[in-house]
Amino acid sequence: AAEPYRKRGVYMMPTKYVMGLSDWKIPAFVVVYADGSVEVATGGCEIGQGLYTKVAAAAAYALGCDLDYVRVSPTTTDKVPNSTCTGGSGTSESACNAAMLACATIKQRLEPYLAPDASWPDAVA
Repeated sequence: AAEPYRKRGVYMMPTKYVMGLSDWKIPAFVVVYADGSVEVATGGCEIGQGLYTKVAAAAAYALGCDLDYVRVSPTTTDKVPNSTCTGGSGTSESACNAAMLACATIKQRLEPYLAPDASWPDAVA
């Protein structure tokens, strides 16, 4: 005989990440080419969390250029070695922070060439 009531169950499992905030070490490597294009490589892997999009946006913001000039290259250990694991939101935060720190150094070095009316490709050419 059919049951007159629909039975539903709820199951919860407590979990805890084993990495603390100080354990995320995701480096970044930023190159600005003479045509104005920017290549960013990080130690984080894109696994559906939007890492490459976030890193590109962070680099464009830090450099003050359009997002169209920024390209994030796939993760390889020959460009950016010694990275921690990818997982959770700590990867995105660390990769964006590393890219922004590298871009801040580049922008400081480009400061004499960044006129207010100059376009990004003209400033880096």
